[in-house]
Amino acid sequence: GVVVLLSVPNETLVKRTKHDKNRPSLTNHKNLKKEFESVWQQRKKAYFHAADIVFKPNPQSTPAANAGEF
Repeated sequence: GVVVLLSVPNETLVKRTKHDKNRPSLTNHKNLKKEFESVWQQRKKAYFHAADIVFKPNPQSTPAANAGEF
């Protein structure tokens, strides 16, 4: 299969997940931004190594427009 890495800024991840009360913590950080930064620093080499394609969605576009670009 093909592995696609969707590369978005940490701020986007925080915005998308900050109100999700069911999302388990990955690191037990109280601050979501710090949590995502910590996990990204630990895993980014592995993520890029595993990815066949790296796609950076346009934050100004709709999900449908980004899907069309992909």
